[in-house]
Amino acid sequence: HTLAHAVESINDMEKYHHGECEAIGMVPMCADSVKQRLLKVLNKLNLPTVLSESAQQLISACKHDKKTNGDNITVVTVQQVGSFQMQKLSFEEFSELIRKVTLN
Repeated sequence: HTLAHAVESINDMEKYHHGECEAIGMVPMCADSVKQRLLKVLNKLNLPTVLSESAQQLISACKHDKKTNGDNITVVTVQQVGSFQMQKLSFEEFSELIRKVTLN
């Protein structure tokens, strides 16, 4: 939800539907093995897997998220299908993940 809400905020909920934002928001939060499986599903459903918004725009929007605490943000990560964990990341670590789904 964290990245999805940032995408919605930047676009005033006009460019993407909520589900499309959720789809793209899952991609950077998954381990590579899960991500490959997820990308196959998203592509089959014609859902976006890359954003044209800049990583900096997204990071700035995420800094207003309720899960932000100082220079850290708590996100859900998926290391294997069927499980998840809440993980506290620095904005630098989070930025690296976000850059994997942006074109610029």
